[in-house]
Amino acid sequence: MEASTQHDAYTPNEGREPFMHRVFSKLFGRSSEKDTIASLVKQRDASPEPHIINEQINAEELRLQKDELQSYPVYIAINTITACNARCAFCYYYPQVATLPRLGLRDFEAMPWLKNISTLDLYGGLGEPLMNPEFSDIVLHLRQANPFQRLIFTSNGQLINKGIAEILAGKVSTITISINAATKATYEAIMGGCNWDILLKNLEIFQELNLTRPNPTTLSLSYVATRTNIDEAGLLIPLMHSLRINSIGINHFSTSGIWPKRESPRLPRTDSLYFHKNLSDERFSSLKQQFSDADITCNMPPLFSEPSTISFGGRARYGTMSSWRCSAPWNQCYVCHPEPTAYLSQTQADEYWCAPCCSIGADISLLVPFHKEDFITQVWNSSAFKVMRRHSNNLDAMLRACRFCRTTDKSDAQNPFVVLDNLHASSEEIYKILNLQFPDAMEQRRKIIHEEYQRQLNDFEKIAITQRQETLRR
Repeated sequence: MEASTQHDAYTPNEGREPFMHRVFSKLFGRSSEKDTIASLVKQRDASPEPHIINEQINAEELRLQKDELQSYPVYIAINTITACNARCAFCYYYPQVATLPRLGLRDFEAMPWLKNISTLDLYGGLGEPLMNPEFSDIVLHLRQANPFQRLIFTSNGQLINKGIAEILAGKVSTITISINAATKATYEAIMGGCNWDILLKNLEIFQELNLTRPNPTTLSLSYVATRTNIDEAGLLIPLMHSLRINSIGINHFSTSGIWPKRESPRLPRTDSLYFHKNLSDERFSSLKQQFSDADITCNMPPLFSEPSTISFGGRARYGTMSSWRCSAPWNQCYVCHPEPTAYLSQTQADEYWCAPCCSIGADISLLVPFHKEDFITQVWNSSAFKVMRRHSNNLDAMLRACRFCRTTDKSDAQNPFVVLDNLHASSEEIYKILNLQFPDAMEQRRKIIHEEYQRQLNDFEKIAITQRQETLRR
């Protein structure tokens, strides 16, 4: 089996490289690689659908492992706002980030190069997109400017009223609703500040309009599985049928995103199903069958009892560290915002930043401030991104964060803060490669994380001792 096929369902951009190589061979015969890419760039810049040719250029540059690219990323996620109307028990969101700036209509009007992007995600991992007062205007602008682009975002659905539905239905390709429960009591306990009845009403209104459109928006659900909500996930099936929603993604509660001194008092780490592996396998097996019988697509990670390996920081069904090629630095970009007071020696308070993947984003991004007008030079071909491309698939000189992403399960609740600890170490490594001084603010932050990490380990040891004592008493 070729390496490109040895991936879990969570790596949708992998697997087409050999096919594209054959396409290039047919189209260009013995033309040089440089001539092939140059020819495609000219075609892209003159095409009414440039994203299609951009994908071809991107695939060829990935095949050749180029570090300086003429293609744009295939996928970009942009956090247009950091404010959120929910306080989800499993989320690392905290209210202070709501003071950060947002991206508005004028910002998107200043980015005509977005026409080259195949999939534009208007959710960068933090906040509720619909809290941006210009969100509808942004969608209308993008749909008019880039009519063939795939627009997607994730929302808790609380703000999808009739007016918003009229604008978004049929214009956005996919909306993923973060639901995380199947009953009113559990939903409102987990999704702090959200109302179950409002959500159901909004989804009914949206679908009533949406399903009359020539190209209706696809609605999908996401479900963060914990000990609190896993038993009721199957109850979503009749609701999904009534709303004509045909897909759901179920993932484990990841504790690595809960940063020091912000752990949710409503959802302790022990609510992670990593502490209940037998129960988790039993429930996941049952859910897989239930959703299959209901003709609903359900994506979920491997069972704990299944053979698995680590791929992209999580358990996967296939592949090993040396058998798959990471494509993230070539075809992905995340545009987000740092913490309000973090690393101001490298970023300004009103500055957005870019990262090539969500695993290393917290630190590599500090080197790459977002540049709306000159993205390709200032961001995409910046020194930091080129370092990532040179080292991400080099087994002999791989960045620590890249090796970590191929070997460590970031959802493992028994290893708190390991992700942050690793990323800071990797960031220091990148600064060294680029001959830059490691900022004092980052070093100080890392010390704080190490102290908190040790405290958490001590707490886990106390829990383990208590559990052993209870077992002996029984």
